[in-house]
Amino acid sequence: MAQSATKPRRRANGEGSIYFIEGEGRWRGALTWTDDDGRQRRRAVTGKTQADVRRKLTGLRGELDKGS
Repeated sequence: MAQSATKPRRRANGEGSIYFIEGEGRWRGALTWTDDDGRQRRRAVTGKTQADVRRKLTGLRGELDKGS
């Protein structure tokens, strides 16, 4: 088989990560940020599809941008 000419896209800083959990058969996404006190925070979301997780991470990023 021929290989694809394009490389997979890397995520930018602050964009989070998305990965599949084999044992659970679900997708998980995680977002890490530094809070106002300088502490590292991490929040994870799960979903049945990669698109669900991407949507949840986008909402979480929006909340963080608003300061919630």
